[in-house]
Amino acid sequence: MRRSIVAALAALAVCVALPSVAAAKTCSAGYVHAVIGGAQKCLRRGEYCAVRDRTQYKRYGFVCADVNGTDRLEPKASTAAASGFAALNGKRLAGTSSSTWLPIASPFKHPTNLDGTITPPVETNDLTHTVSFFEFKSASATSAFYANPPLAARLITFGIQQYRPLAGATGIAAPARGLDLRECLWAGGAGQGGVAGKGTPSGGTMNASGDCTKGTSSSIGVAIIVRVGNVVVISQATGTTVIGHPAGVAELSSAAPYARGALKLLSQVGLG
Repeated sequence: MRRSIVAALAALAVCVALPSVAAAKTCSAGYVHAVIGGAQKCLRRGEYCAVRDRTQYKRYGFVCADVNGTDRLEPKASTAAASGFAALNGKRLAGTSSSTWLPIASPFKHPTNLDGTITPPVETNDLTHTVSFFEFKSASATSAFYANPPLAARLITFGIQQYRPLAGATGIAAPARGLDLRECLWAGGAGQGGVAGKGTPSGGTMNASGDCTKGTSSSIGVAIIVRVGNVVVISQATGTTVIGHPAGVAELSSAAPYARGALKLLSQVGLG
């Protein structure tokens, strides 16, 4: 009898000593199984995350980052040298001065994608020139943007109300064409802002044909748009105003050197 009691107590002690093991959570394809804050999780890029657990996410190859004002998971940066579109950040165009040109970066505090881009656009600029880079998820999206760049492509270059075709040689070997940057300006005189208002914004809107509801459609600069694979570059030069008339093709020479610099940089990061 005593032996039976002792054996039963020993078996009970073993059962109490063994910890309960919860079944591992099954994650769908594309997710990474993890234990965060003591709970099992399935992690993937774009999922919501808690900043308080950011050190734990790193164990599984993620960082908890601010994406457009919301904390979401992003892949942890590789220690290898960056290549491709991401490698453009922080670079400078050849021939530009660090004292006047900003390094390539997003022009927005919370960057967002634009008309089919797979990565938010980035740009570099000085007072009168801007070079913007756009990466697209498909050849069709790239073609559509290249053929008819939307007004949003101006990014933070205010004043432009429309991109109009500008025929003529661009001086760029890659698929490229010229653009005329248009804005509604007062032409001066009666009904056109008076003498003092000549050349100032009229506040009018511009229709698809390039006509203004107030003022007159005028050129405020030029741009060269270039396509390289699924990347589009727009090199803009502003500051030359032609009231009531289109830009001259000779003006494209002011945007060409920076377009060439952009092509060289794309080649250096493996996109050329």
